[in-house]
Amino acid sequence: MVRWLRWSSASVTENSCWWIVQALIGEDGLSQVEVAELLSHHKSWVCRRLALLERLCTAARDDLSLGLLSPTQARQLVRLPVGNQVDALSVARRESLNGEELQGVIDLLLASGTSEKKALRPHVCMTT
Repeated sequence: MVRWLRWSSASVTENSCWWIVQALIGEDGLSQVEVAELLSHHKSWVCRRLALLERLCTAARDDLSLGLLSPTQARQLVRLPVGNQVDALSVARRESLNGEELQGVIDLLLASGTSEKKALRPHVCMTT
């Protein structure tokens, strides 16, 4: 994989960068600094991508890998605890929310009190 990336690192899309970073560190055994140099980014860029993947629920990681979830939407979802991400992802799918719209939903959810969150939960889980 390393040889391939040296040749094509300029064409790595934001959607695939998450998985490339994870594979280079997990499968190829490179350090975060080495991956950063290879992909022409700062080591903090690599660290942020790894942290995001670690904080995403499994369903969101799957959607991200398939291109069904944008990186912007993924960044919004990680603002929630993993247990709440599934419900928010369900709403985003059902309502076809873009990143900005999902941010608004998550902002409202995070700003609401416990009783409002409990009242919202049955509505979040409904399907149409």
